[in-house]
Amino acid sequence: MLKFFKKEYARYTATNGKVHYADVRVIPLNTEKCISLRIGNVLFVDSFQFMATSLDELCKGMRKEGVNDFVHTTRHFRRDDIFYQNGIYPYDYVTGPSKLHDTALPPKVAFYNSLTDEHIDDEQYACVHEMWVCR
Repeated sequence: MLKFFKKEYARYTATNGKVHYADVRVIPLNTEKCISLRIGNVLFVDSFQFMATSLDELCKGMRKEGVNDFVHTTRHFRRDDIFYQNGIYPYDYVTGPSKLHDTALPPKVAFYNSLTDEHIDDEQYACVHEMWVCR
């Protein structure tokens, strides 16, 4: 699998990092929804199409039985509850790949969600800050 990704990454970057029509692959569900979308070597999967509930609800259910089922998470992170819940992400703030190279936590206002017209509260931002410090 690693060879595949190295080969895909080499092919992708060989064209100066630009995405071409041939680099986009879609598995449609119908004319409005798709099951997966691959752009270059990045794969987006609509996991809700395969599960009866959201990933957050599934994780909450698994957490009730303990964190031992989260093998990879417990190996790389502490056993704090913060690592076993739905995260908070500044979707509107991340407007391009350059934002992923930021070395400081974005301010609280950057976590505004234009889809729900909501800001995060102080408790949520404290959680984001704790995750940032633990990384």
